[in-house]
Amino acid sequence: GGDVTLPVVIKNIYKQDIQITNVGTGCSCVSWETRDRAFPIVVPSGKEVSLSLRLDTIRNDGEKKSVARVSLYEPTLGSAKTVE
Repeated sequence: GGDVTLPVVIKNIYKQDIQITNVGTGCSCVSWETRDRAFPIVVPSGKEVSLSLRLDTIRNDGEKKSVARVSLYEPTLGSAKTVE
């Protein structure tokens, strides 16, 4: 009957900066808390960014299976990938 949050840490292990271009989920019972952040969110080389997933257990009960997605982009190579 309350809100549950889960921190998700995204670490850039590469030499180039990467960008988080979008986040999504598989159902309305889970949402990302991006607050005042605007996309793209730049993750500098060797640094981390922490985002939070929020599970709404007030309006949703019972077992839920959902997927969290993060879309990443590396602008110098033009490489894009979505991870779940």
